[in-house]
Amino acid sequence: VDVPGSSLSLVIMDKMPFPMPNDAVFSARRKWVDKHKGKGKSFMEVDVDHASVMIAQGAGRLIRSTGDIGAVMIMDKRITSKRYGAAAIGLLPHDWMMTSDKHAFEEWLTWVCPETREGSMPKINPKVWRPVKEPKKTDRKRIAID
Repeated sequence: VDVPGSSLSLVIMDKMPFPMPNDAVFSARRKWVDKHKGKGKSFMEVDVDHASVMIAQGAGRLIRSTGDIGAVMIMDKRITSKRYGAAAIGLLPHDWMMTSDKHAFEEWLTWVCPETREGSMPKINPKVWRPVKEPKKTDRKRIAID
């Protein structure tokens, strides 16, 4: 689905898009990672990797050209409260800003919507907004099943 321009200014994800635990393809990938890279690595290598791709694809629906502007709202607190949250958003553009502050987000979103936009963009308070950063130790190689 392609919704260009101001018709789309917000993508909402109610939770992190992890694959289903009983999905046959992802189960096979987890087993491969456990066997070849060691037990306990499959969650980051398979599940978090898949979630990060799905989040990036959702964001890609939002920004289709240089004039597009909008927000991705991920309503899952694990994005900021769990170690794997930073890895899950690691494929988003690094100059994007993120916040957990509801008021700051509402103010920015009101400005983004063409029907309510007035004046210049609200100031970005560094105490409530921070840049999306590359995860430090996440291997982004795709997993191939032997």
